[in-house]
Amino acid sequence: MGEITVSYYQNGEAVEPVNAGTYTVKVSVAESDKYYAINELEIASFTIEKKNVTVKADDASKIYGEAEPESFGYSYNLSYPQYKLNGQPARTPGENVGIYEIGQGTLTNENNPNFNITFISGSFTIEPDTAGIDALTVANVKTSDKAAVEAVKAQIDNAVTDLADDETKAEYQAIADKCDELLAAINDTAEEIKRINDAVEAYDISTVTGNDVPALAQLADDVNALLGTDNLTAEEREALVQNGKDIQ
Repeated sequence: MGEITVSYYQNGEAVEPVNAGTYTVKVSVAESDKYYAINELEIASFTIEKKNVTVKADDASKIYGEAEPESFGYSYNLSYPQYKLNGQPARTPGENVGIYEIGQGTLTNENNPNFNITFISGSFTIEPDTAGIDALTVANVKTSDKAAVEAVKAQIDNAVTDLADDETKAEYQAIADKCDELLAAINDTAEEIKRINDAVEAYDISTVTGNDVPALAQLADDVNALLGTDNLTAEEREALVQNGKDIQ
């Protein structure tokens, strides 16, 4: 008998049987001195089943305003290192503070024809950037901090909370409450500065009488009280010191 050659066909084309699918097996036998040649005799068929694989996206996060990760990681339950998956998970678009789903992206069955993929979503969290208010309290916040406080408050006001749990929502609320307290303190300081400035400007040294002394004394106390806080900018403090001198 002559040399035997086994070939595998899929969709009419000769292929190596390495991918999932159904294959036809054909045998060819070379002619010998006792036998005629046999060309591509179909003798069997077989199927390579797709392998089931579970893929889980890794959770990820960034701080508000930071650059996006280049890619999202994932794990899967394939025991053979030569098995590689094609594609990458992708997250729901959005740049507001909040939690977004990391979905299957291009890690699909279409891009991995040898596998039946069961995908488990992950979470991508955009954390609020509170660096601008972390050191602030109602005792030291200044009018110059207003923009920073309002920026953090806007992050929370625009937060995406659809996937947030109660703990995360409580965290957001605590930040919002702190911002409200700081903004109230800033407003109180600004209003007190304006009240004192208006009151000082209302007096004319040439017309001040003894009847004005109690009110001026109270105004001086108010100036000193405000100067005793840490809520003033350098410029505001300098102006109040001058107001105190004018009152005297």
